[in-house]
Amino acid sequence: MRQLIRLSKRVKNRDQMEEPIYCFGIDENYAWPLLVSLYSAKKNYKKFKEALILYDPKCLTDKMIFYINQQSKLIGVELNFTPLHLTSHSREEHHIMPTSYLRFQIPQVSRKKAFWFDTDLLFLKGWHQISEYAKSGQPDIEPIFARLHWGKLESKSNQAILTSKGKYFNSGVLLINSKLWHQAQIMQNLFSIMPNYIDYGFEWADQCVLNYYFRGEYGQIDPRYNSIPEEYSNNHTRILHFAGSNKPWKIKVDKNCKLVEIENQLEIKDLLPEEKNAWQKYRDVEQELLALFTLNYQVGDSSPLQPTNIIALQ
Repeated sequence: MRQLIRLSKRVKNRDQMEEPIYCFGIDENYAWPLLVSLYSAKKNYKKFKEALILYDPKCLTDKMIFYINQQSKLIGVELNFTPLHLTSHSREEHHIMPTSYLRFQIPQVSRKKAFWFDTDLLFLKGWHQISEYAKSGQPDIEPIFARLHWGKLESKSNQAILTSKGKYFNSGVLLINSKLWHQAQIMQNLFSIMPNYIDYGFEWADQCVLNYYFRGEYGQIDPRYNSIPEEYSNNHTRILHFAGSNKPWKIKVDKNCKLVEIENQLEIKDLLPEEKNAWQKYRDVEQELLALFTLNYQVGDSSPLQPTNIIALQ
């Protein structure tokens, strides 16, 4: 009996110390922001070596996957592309694409504790310490960890807000306990909610579905791991989240896997004062990544991996 108890303790301790996996979900529009996120994560934590990339084959071509894979090797991060099929109830809401629902399916591809990261994130010094949430005993009883939403949300019709009882969370950074999700069939339960999207007054895609289901019952992640630009502090923020429809990147990868400048993108001078430092931080990192790619491809190279030009970011 004592041997069984000791074995149980060893298994529990091993589970608690198991490294979590890091997941992103993308489509054609988010190839470049993904690379910037990966570069910033690697720059600020050298041991960051691999990530799981979820995608729907209808939303991401093989050519783009090849491009992203080659570029990520220059960064020093190995990517595992995993195809999934989006539910037929997935929908686009403002700037939020149907691919945001891919996070629901993480337990389908792994039983490890998994961090979901949106691709509009910039990883700063100390970001990797978020993994401590996955190594403690707490996540063994919490199916999800998230950050309490930064703005107080009120609604008379959005059932996700009403049922969250003032604890509506942002879904841009999540810790998902895949084993608990699998046992409680949470993924299936989330999909069963989605057909009622309009009837329930939801507004923010996967985020509303998640909040409606969890109803304010979740583990909370420190705001420093999911800070919006207005909250940015050089000595405190560890993950910057450029939430909302305005994004800081000035370039994109087109369908031919060439880098092109985005027209009519916001300039830093046009931002609110409290946002400028965060956006400048992103643009600086973006420029570093462009410089890295330039060093590795000769001018005139006909490879589809070659940037067409290097853009001086403002």
